[in-house]
Amino acid sequence: MLVVLTALACLIPSSAWPFASALSVPADLRPAPAGPWPAPLQDQVNFSLTAEGIPHFAGRPACSLADANMIAYQFALDGADTETQQWAVYIASREAGCDYRAVTKNAQTRDDSHCTFQLNVLSGTFAPTGELGRHGWTPASVRASMRACADAASDLWTSCGRGPWTPPYSCRPSR
Repeated sequence: MLVVLTALACLIPSSAWPFASALSVPADLRPAPAGPWPAPLQDQVNFSLTAEGIPHFAGRPACSLADANMIAYQFALDGADTETQQWAVYIASREAGCDYRAVTKNAQTRDDSHCTFQLNVLSGTFAPTGELGRHGWTPASVRASMRACADAASDLWTSCGRGPWTPPYSCRPSR
């Protein structure tokens, strides 16, 4: 009888259940599918791998497996190949030690950067017509969770390729 009730419950949309919103797991807390690990070494400065094969910048904190999976997943949703997903996890470690709450401000170097991908406000990317502003991203929203940070970074990547994270640090469309 329990099997029949469970099967019937699967046919009813969750929104029709009383207290459905209280029982649902917010999107930012759901785990992402497994990423492409272990990664091979890439020709990047201080590119290293954890014991699990997670790419990171040597000398900086590596991403947890859950954060690495989320970053890879968000980039994959935007069409990134396996090498780019692994590169993105390395960048997250290099830029801010895989901390989606990171903020770096320095007026002398024209830096007002947010989340682990260090998305720079002063570059104009968050302006209404900027690469991130057009998607509705703000400095605060990219620091809300690793999902948001990685999603915003992958949106920037779709417009600019690896340019914002490689010299001369500018938007250079890759597609």
